[in-house]
Amino acid sequence: MNNIDDVMNILMSANKSADGNEKSDSTDGNNDDELFGGIDIESVLKIGEIMSKLNEPDKNTQLLIALKPHLREENQVKIDTAVKLFKLISLLPYLRDSGLFEKLF
Repeated sequence: MNNIDDVMNILMSANKSADGNEKSDSTDGNNDDELFGGIDIESVLKIGEIMSKLNEPDKNTQLLIALKPHLREENQVKIDTAVKLFKLISLLPYLRDSGLFEKLF
């Protein structure tokens, strides 16, 4: 699941560049960006919610996992890739509804 970590890093870096790299709201004396290194906490929470959806059971992935022991070894590797793709595709509606990409486009 290292690819999912890469997706999170890309989303976070894209969010920073869309906001102008770093926010500087030091007018009220409460500079949260220095405290959290310029990371938008709301976006991190939304990403956390989306990532929690990865462990939800899905009929397609359950079927593939059930078939995996009955396939040849080279096809079992393909099943692993397909399961990862199904999980990433299942996240797309949550990403759209989260509003994380509204800042980008």
